[in-house]
Formats: sequence, structure tokens, C-alpha cells
Amino acid sequence: MAENAFIHLKNNQAPKLIIFTHAGALPIQYINWTKGLLQDNFDIYISSPSPKNCQNWQELIEFYSEEFHQIVDEKSMILGHSMGSLVAYQLLLKYESKLPKLCLSAIAPLSNVRIQYYKKIAQLSAEEFTKTLKDFGGIPDYLSSQVELMARYVQDIRKDFQLLASATAFSEKIATKMTVLGGNNDQIATLSDLNAWKHRTSKDFDLKVFTGGHFYIFDQNNQVNHYLLDLYQS
Repeated sequence: MAENAFIHLKNNQAPKLIIFTHAGALPIQYINWTKGLLQDNFDIYISSPSPKNCQNWQELIEFYSEEFHQIVDEKSMILGHSMGSLVAYQLLLKYESKLPKLCLSAIAPLSNVRIQYYKKIAQLSAEEFTKTLKDFGGIPDYLSSQVELMARYVQDIRKDFQLLASATAFSEKIATKMTVLGGNNDQIATLSDLNAWKHRTSKDFDLKVFTGGHFYIFDQNNQVNHYLLDLYQS
């Protein structure tokens, strides 16, 4: 049985918010994150984790592609966080209808330098890899005391970094207004990294910075969610 590419939180009368999540993300993180304001105002789709049999970046894009193109329309808003931003951007490069609103978060555009960086992280020892994730704030507190779940979670994130390491750099511009979000203390995506996206759109570019690190969207949940709703309605 084929895996679904998205988890659908139904609110069928509302505009669609399609969320592409960070590497190794647990869907429950984004289900909880959207509770309240976003679930009340959007028909939400959350990207499923990368399939176990996915061997490279192109296969990952193909996994989401068909279902994404069935869901998305010009009234949608797309949100990608970290790795999810790269997936969203690449999918929209192939979308031929009028483009939806696009909001990317907490990552630099793909380049050969970044791909080598992801490859280096993916090849770290288990101990170094786990330490790196903790330094990024990428391990939920509740997993720290659950050894088996922690091991599986770390393994899933490493696999996503391996997929990123297999990607090909691209520099095409997209013909839609782009809003990029980030945290002012993000060690992975600096303000310079975020500003680099202005060269990947032929339309307007806006940058919004929140207080926090790579996972500022969870730390600043209420503020970010209100901003997204205001952005859609503007």
C-alpha cells in the first residue's frame, strides 16, 4: 500500500496551508503547532516523513509531487521549515498554474557548498551526530529519556541529511512573491543565508526575523502563527 505524502487536518471550508517539515520531523510536532489559530483558519496539509525506501533527493521530490499538485491551488499558502523549504521550492519550480503564497523558513538555498555541509553532517559518528542535533535544538526534550525512540528519531534525521547530501544545486528563479522567516540566533541559517533567497525569486522578497534559534517557530508559536495568518490575509 502506497504511503500518503501528506497528513490532512480537515477544515474544508478554509484556504489550504501546505506545510513541509524539517528533517526527521515527527508529524505530531506540527499537528500540535497548528492547533488553535491555524487549524481554525486553514485546511492544513502536513508533509509525511520521508519514506523508508527513498534512496535520494529526487525520489523524495517525486514522492510528494503528484499528491502536492493535486492539492495546491492559487489560493493556497505554502510553508516550508528548514529542509521542507527546499522541498517546497523545488516542487513549485514545476508548478505551471498561478503560484500560491510562499513562505520559506530557516535554511539557505541549495548550493554545492551547502550540499557538502549536509554530507559532512550525515557522515558524523553517532555520538557526534547526536551532539550536533542537540546543539541545533533539534531533539525534543521528551525524547531525551526514551532511548529507543531517541535512536529511531536520530536515525530518521540522519537519513534526511543523506537525502540532502544527494541533492543537486539549483539556481532557478520562481515567479512568486517570497517571504522568508528565520531566528536571530540560528546557527544553521544566518541572516546572510536567509537573504540569499532574494536571488531565487523574480518577484518581491520579504524577510521576517523572530527571536530564537533554528526552531524558533516552536519557541515563538503564537507570534509566528499570527504572523502567518496576517501574511495570508494581506
